[in-house]
Amino acid sequence: MGATVTVRMKPYLVEYAKSKMGNGLFSNSEIITKIVKPFIRRMPSTYQHKQQSLTPDILEIPIPLISDLYVGDNKIYIHPADNGTIARIFEAHFNDALFSYVTDKVRYNAELKKCFIQFCDDYNISWENINYDMMKKKYYRFRKKKEKKTSFSSSFCVPNLSLVLTFLL
Repeated sequence: MGATVTVRMKPYLVEYAKSKMGNGLFSNSEIITKIVKPFIRRMPSTYQHKQQSLTPDILEIPIPLISDLYVGDNKIYIHPADNGTIARIFEAHFNDALFSYVTDKVRYNAELKKCFIQFCDDYNISWENINYDMMKKKYYRFRKKKEKKTSFSSSFCVPNLSLVLTFLL
């Protein structure tokens, strides 16, 4: 096994990322690679790396020998300042996947709670690390924001479109 890098983030994001990693290998086609790869650095000789124990809020990402990121002495890391950025990117990716999934299911009259349960089952997210109320609030905020954007853009587009159609006829 090659080197590993660790990222600290919310436990449900760790579970989501692990499900996205699939077989656990770091390949160029994985979304994990696209998010984490730009932040991986070679460890400077003066850096005192603290070994983090594996807790539910730590994602350990293995870097296999075949990866172009492999460094023979295993001296790679993610700078602590970049950790928050990676966590925010994962959060945005999680929200995008959740909102797309739930919006698609709700469109066909599925119950919201059942949609959240199925999403968590599909991505192996345990209910110990996430709760229904949090997901529901996120989804309603997303939907409200989406409706606000839609109503704003349609109020300007429809009258202009009708004027154009009037001149064309």
